[in-house]
Amino acid sequence: METRHLVMTFINTEGKKVNLRVNNVRSDIQAAEVAAAMDEIVSGNLFITSGGNIVSKEAAEVVVTDTTELEIK
Repeated sequence: METRHLVMTFINTEGKKVNLRVNNVRSDIQAAEVAAAMDEIVSGNLFITSGGNIVSKEAAEVVVTDTTELEIK
């Protein structure tokens, strides 16, 4: 079974990296869509971390995992 996760990395007030993960992301997601969503998260102060508000975007990636279950009975 293949799963896709979008991992967006931001910087908070203390300068520390903060990851936000979205499960089951569309396979046709575009970088421009992700960048726009990240801009909204930053400008809207939607999340507060232990290191303060998210102040900038750093990176984004789609992680694809292929899992094969094994019969062990």
